[in-house]
Amino acid sequence: MVGAVGGSLSVPTEPQVWVAVVWLTVFSTFIAYLVPWQLLKMMSATRMSALVYLEPPVTLLWAAWMFGDAIQWTTYAGVVVVTLGIVIARQRAKPVPCAQT
Repeated sequence: MVGAVGGSLSVPTEPQVWVAVVWLTVFSTFIAYLVPWQLLKMMSATRMSALVYLEPPVTLLWAAWMFGDAIQWTTYAGVVVVTLGIVIARQRAKPVPCAQT
C-alpha cells in the first residue's frame, strides 16, 4: 500500500522470485490439494488422514537439506514416534466376533 501511494511499487524481475511464485502456486496449491483427493479414491479417509502426520518429518528433512539445519537426537525420537503412530493408524481393524446369546 505504501509503495503504491509513494510511487515506488514495482514488479520483481529476478528469476528466483518467479521460480518461488511458480513453486508455491503449482506445488502448494494444486498438487497439495489434489493429492488427498486422489488418495481418497484409493484408501479410506482414516488411512489417508494418517499421512498428514508425515508433514513435520518431511518439513524437517527439507529444512535440513535446503538450509543446513541441524537435526538433534530428540528430533529423531519424534520422527520415530510419528512413524509408529502412522503405522498403528494405518493398520486394518480386525473384525470382532459377535457374542452369541
